[in-house]
Amino acid sequence: MYTRRGMGVFINKNIEGKCSEDCRKRIIGRLHEVAAEAKAAGMAKKDIIDVVQASLAAEGNLYGATPAALTALAKQKGAK
Repeated sequence: MYTRRGMGVFINKNIEGKCSEDCRKRIIGRLHEVAAEAKAAGMAKKDIIDVVQASLAAEGNLYGATPAALTALAKQKGAK
């Protein structure tokens, strides 16, 4: 946005594309941090991918509580 004295406040052209790019950069940064943390915690690449795929397939409120099907993935394989 920018201001022109005596004329008002205006929105820059192509701002939508810029906002979209900034949003993608933030998301990619957060995903990278989560992937690095998962690897450091000893999660296998396949397990990380399984969680991401399950998250993308989840139905319901995107910002609500983590679905039970996802939290169930936290249990160690072979654990009862």
